Amino acid sequence: MVDHAGILMEQGKSMACERVCGVNDNIEKAHYHSYYEIYYMEAGERHFVINNQPYFARQGDFVLFSPYIMHCAYSGKDIAFKRILICFREHEISSEELREKLSAGTGIYRMDAKSNKRMHFLMEMFMEEQDRAGEYREEYMKSILNTMVLTMLEKSVMSGAEKLKNTDCVSEIMDYINYHYQEDLTLQKLADLLFISPPYCVRYLRNMQIRQWCSISILPAY
Repeated sequence: MVDHAGILMEQGKSMACERVCGVNDNIEKAHYHSYYEIYYMEAGERHFVINNQPYFARQGDFVLFSPYIMHCAYSGKDIAFKRILICFREHEISSEELREKLSAGTGIYRMDAKSNKRMHFLMEMFMEEQDRAGEYREEYMKSILNTMVLTMLEKSVMSGAEKLKNTDCVSEIMDYINYHYQEDLTLQKLADLLFISPPYCVRYLRNMQIRQWCSISILPAY
């Protein structure tokens, strides 16, 4: 996969974007960038490892990478995906408060349908401006970028950022089971809680030998 947005950033651009469709395009070697990335899953699903923690993003999710955060991404065999990537440098963000939140905001974000639709529309506008030769193109792009960042940080239903800093996955699973043991527990509920894929969730459960706490039905063979 050719990272055109990344190439533009390395050439000195302070903002860049691209849309990519792929299958079996895996980046399994951890790496980092000197700029921010917002990764929007338009279709399909994708696994991420961020600072050695596994995460799972599906259609409609946003992934934010702060500068110098180690990460890699991959998909299951023959599973197609489509994503929009927005790259930008810190000085393009106008608000000091937003810059502070972004610096500690690496993680996965999920929004309600209305906010998600708005973000998608803003990304389309951002890409159109990048391809336009207007006099005020950079100003338009910066304005749209700041609106996108504000929307993502304000309207997200749940952020993966805190989980990267201080969450133990197994502790969250155990707490969830303790408070919901009388409910019909499912593997998908636990996986969604942790922003990880069901196979990773099963791995955590089995590694900590807490299978007996759960209904056998939530632990299929992975």
